[in-house]
Amino acid sequence: MSAHPPAADARGIPAQTPEQDPHDRSRWPWWRPPFLVAGVVLLVWCIWGWPGSARAETPWAGALGVAVIAAVVPLVLALGDPVHWWEHHRGRPVAALRGAVARTVMFPLVASVVAAGVLTVAFTSGWFEAARRGQGPWLALVAAALVTGLLVNFPLLTDDLLPAWVGPGMVVVIAAVDGLIDALPGVVTMTTVDWMTGMVLLLVAEAIAIPFLAVVIVRWMRAEDAHTAAVDAELDAEPFDDTPWFLRQQ
Repeated sequence: MSAHPPAADARGIPAQTPEQDPHDRSRWPWWRPPFLVAGVVLLVWCIWGWPGSARAETPWAGALGVAVIAAVVPLVLALGDPVHWWEHHRGRPVAALRGAVARTVMFPLVASVVAAGVLTVAFTSGWFEAARRGQGPWLALVAAALVTGLLVNFPLLTDDLLPAWVGPGMVVVIAAVDGLIDALPGVVTMTTVDWMTGMVLLLVAEAIAIPFLAVVIVRWMRAEDAHTAAVDAELDAEPFDDTPWFLRQQ
């Protein structure tokens, strides 16, 4: 084993050695698969469970389903880290998630604005009303909510999907601003369309913003601890020189 610790990347996160490879299934955290299962179950319930079946008679029920799919399901799925799990089984990176187009749509706060815009348009136009009456528009709406929600959550909760200059501390700031942006569809719907429907959108968005922010703060703290440990190990590995400083300069 090398005496020197792995170098840190531009974000201050230590590079991983083969023994620490998170793609290694033998080291896959036991708690991640339950999040994937829970996310899928929650998604199915929102589409075909009570929110989906009651949307025609109760508008806010449909709004609840869309809001949960847009905010809660992506967070739960992202905690399962399906990107690295998929890439591990493929044996290579997923080009669609790492190309120029993906980098653009997942750029910090760009996806947040797009997601908020999609929901605002859906509930202030005839899209949501059509989704309440027809299965096709309903599936299209929940698909749009899911995709835009994933574009927001996956980059912030997956280590290597953001540009290198976006460190863990900046992710916390982005998550806080994202929570404010997520409130826009609910506020606009409350004031222009239907008070109850908009309130449901607002409550779900703001309720999930708290655990989402907590998750990124915990990740920030863990990254700082790992960076500190790597720096300490590097300093410990350097040979001790007891030569007085004034003699070293000669």
